[in-house]
Amino acid sequence: MPMRIEKGTRIYYTGDMANFPSYGTVLRCYSATKYAPESVDILFDEPTFEGDTMRVARRVSISSFSAGPGCRFWLAADWDARKRAVLAELRERAGLTA
Repeated sequence: MPMRIEKGTRIYYTGDMANFPSYGTVLRCYSATKYAPESVDILFDEPTFEGDTMRVARRVSISSFSAGPGCRFWLAADWDARKRAVLAELRERAGLTA
């Protein structure tokens, strides 16, 4: 069953060549119609986009929320957990663990 992204869900956007990474919050969810896929509007914490929001179609990008290499959009909690795990692994490899 696909994950439900709801209004208020915290998101981390990893950025791209034209836009900086930023945390954001889902403002609106749109059901699929005959002419458009299910999508969400994300309001970013920092104004990285014109109007500060981005509409993201679930079939293209929100499926990326399942987390993994190359994902553009992450659930904020998943991104933070991954970041902590990667930093811990790097510290261990460098011999910096306490």
